[in-house]
Amino acid sequence: MTSWQAGPTRDIMRVGPFRGVTYAERAGALADLTFTPPTSWSSLPADLLGTIDQHHILHLLAPAFAGQPEEGAERARTTLTDWLADGVLRADDEPAMYVYSQPGDGADVLAVIAVVDLLPGGDGPFLDHEEVIASHVDTQETLERTTRAQVEPILALHRDAPSLLGVLTDVTVRPPDLTIPEPTGGAHRLWRVVEPATQARIVRAIPDEPALIADGHHRHAAWSRLAERSRSGPAGRALALLSDARQPGIRLGAIHRVLSGLELDRVIGSPAVRCVALAGRSDALAYLDDGPTAGCVLHSGGEFYAVTPALPNAACAAPELAVCHLHSGWLARWDVPEGDVGYVHGLDEAIALTATAGVAVLLPAPSIDAVIAAAHDQRPLPRKATSFGPKPLIGTVFRTWDDS
Repeated sequence: MTSWQAGPTRDIMRVGPFRGVTYAERAGALADLTFTPPTSWSSLPADLLGTIDQHHILHLLAPAFAGQPEEGAERARTTLTDWLADGVLRADDEPAMYVYSQPGDGADVLAVIAVVDLLPGGDGPFLDHEEVIASHVDTQETLERTTRAQVEPILALHRDAPSLLGVLTDVTVRPPDLTIPEPTGGAHRLWRVVEPATQARIVRAIPDEPALIADGHHRHAAWSRLAERSRSGPAGRALALLSDARQPGIRLGAIHRVLSGLELDRVIGSPAVRCVALAGRSDALAYLDDGPTAGCVLHSGGEFYAVTPALPNAACAAPELAVCHLHSGWLARWDVPEGDVGYVHGLDEAIALTATAGVAVLLPAPSIDAVIAAAHDQRPLPRKATSFGPKPLIGTVFRTWDDS
C-alpha cells in the first residue's frame, strides 16, 4: 500500500485522501464563485466571463475550452497560480476525504470526494460506457498537464454500496465545513474528514470493484493517458466523486437528438424502422416510460410516432437500447452525418425545436443495470447516450499535483 492511500490494501479501487483546494473566506460567497457543470462548454454565452465575479471558477476553466487549448491552459495555470499566491484559494493543511451532499431528484445525494489510483495493476477502477471525442480528450489532457491540477472530479457510481451510505451519513451528523445554498432550495454541503480511522472506514465501505463513470469520460481518458506516461506520482491519481447508484436522488435520463435537416417522411418510409402514429405528447411520454427500451419516439411538426427496429443490426453494441440503433444504423440510412446531430437534454425543448421543420428523436432513459452491463462487457454506447445527475458544483473542492 502506498503512503497516500487510506484503509486496507485493495486490488482495484485504491482510494486515498488529498489536500483539497477550496476558496478562502476572503474570496466571497461560494454561491457567486462555483458553477453547475454545463451540458456543453460551447453553450455558454460569449459574454459570460464579463458578467460574473472576478474570482469565479469559470475564469480558471473556460479559456481552455474556448477553441485554443494550449493558450487557454496557460491562462488557466496563470490564474490558478495567482489565486493561490493571493490567498483567493487555499490548500488544506492535511490530507482529507470530503463527504459531499447535494440536492438530487427529490432527495439529497451523498458521496465522497477522494483520489483513486488510475493504475492499480489489474482491472482499472472505472468503467467507461460512452465513446469519447479525441479532440476533447486532448483538451482535457492539455489542461491537467499544464495546470498540474484536476478541477472537476470524475463522477462514478457503484451499483450497490449501502455500507458506504451508512458511513457517510455518520459523518454528516456534525455541522458541515462548507455550505452553498441553491437558489431553488436546498444546499450543497461539504465535510472534511481528516481522521485516519474514519477515512479507513470510508475506504472499507467502498466496493473493491470498478465504478461506472456517470460523468467525466473525457477527463478519465485524458488522465489515464497522463498516468500511463508518468507510471507513478500525482499524475497517476484521479480526483473522483464516488457514490451509490441506488440512492433515490440519483437521476439517469436520456439526451434527445434533433435532426434539423431531416424530413419525417424520409424516416417513416425507411425499411430500418417500424413507425406507429401516436395521438400526441401524452401518449409519447407514456411510450417512453413504458415502451421497449429499443424503441423511441419521433416528433416533427406536432406529429409523434413510436419507432422500433425493423432490421437486425450487427454493428449495434447494445441492441436493447434505441440510442445504439440510431447511431449504428438509422442515421446512415437516413443520410444524416454524425456532425449534423444536435443534442438536447430537455424533451420539450427538442419538441419545440422541431415544431415546424426537422425531426426530434426522443429517447427513453436507459436503466442503470443496462448501462453497467454494457460497460462491463466493453460495449461502448454512443457519446451522450446518458445524462446522470445531480453533478457537483465546480469549484467546491479540487486537487493539484502538490496534494500529498
